[in-house]
Amino acid sequence: MHKYKFHGDPNRFEIVAEFVENKYKSRIQYIADVAGGQGMLTRLLRKKNYEAEVVDPRGKEYHRARRNLSQALPIITI
Repeated sequence: MHKYKFHGDPNRFEIVAEFVENKYKSRIQYIADVAGGQGMLTRLLRKKNYEAEVVDPRGKEYHRARRNLSQALPIITI
């Protein structure tokens, strides 16, 4: 039994994190977990030493990630 409640198979986060690590290794550093909900994938990616942020307009993580990105990158709205 998993500690958190998710829709769908909760093992998918570990599977995706392993896929990212195996495919990209250290060639990437920054990952945006778009529509990441509770941030489980982001947590697993951070444990693998990636800089990951949840970007989800449904939660507080969205606002924090946007603030972090706006400090690092120019935001262009079309």
